[in-house]
Amino acid sequence: MRLSTPWTVAESLGCSFLLSEELLVLSALKLDDAKWWFVDAIAYEVLEPTEFERDLGDMVSYLSQYIDSVLSYMNTEAKPAWSGKKPSAVDFDQAPQLVRRFVVENAIKPSGEPFALPEEKEGAGTESSGDGAACSHCGIVTWLSVVVCPTCIEQLGAGAVPRAPICCWRCAPSKYDESHYQAAQHDGEPGLLGCHAPLVVQRLPNGRKYFLIEKLKMMGGNGSGGRA
Repeated sequence: MRLSTPWTVAESLGCSFLLSEELLVLSALKLDDAKWWFVDAIAYEVLEPTEFERDLGDMVSYLSQYIDSVLSYMNTEAKPAWSGKKPSAVDFDQAPQLVRRFVVENAIKPSGEPFALPEEKEGAGTESSGDGAACSHCGIVTWLSVVVCPTCIEQLGAGAVPRAPICCWRCAPSKYDESHYQAAQHDGEPGLLGCHAPLVVQRLPNGRKYFLIEKLKMMGGNGSGGRA
């Protein structure tokens, strides 16, 4: 019997873009709750021990890379347009209303019927990788977090999409710099005021991610391994 992994589930859904991020994190959350996509976690470990260890290693590696990258970005030296501040992070539910609306309105919208597990009640749908936000620089659909500029969103409204677009946590250090807020001279637009320090809007608090990593490591013995 071969069980579904984050990658076989992604393939079954026809996902070709960053098929690991959302499904990988959702899979980690399922394991934390002693569940898996079509069976419970214990059955998955017993029936597919090699796949189980591989998936645990990949989850730990990915989440650890994410935390290290975001914390490093938040320690970036302040730019002049950032008014002496550094990039900061906030949970999505705690973000300013205008920021939440901007992220939602510019997210990738799901298409077709939601993916549902066999044991779920009728009408219930499990999140699939159709929801997330595409980075304007690399085109990757990111799920864990996005980087935005609250000041641009407040002052530009819908105009913030081309001027200060959503950015993924990978591209932010090299792409989301102080120049994003500067008005194009030929447009005759006025300069923007205020602090333009980037904001990392996260789905899961960092504390939750740390706990999840430690739980996965315990499940896998030492949590090592995973794909390069």
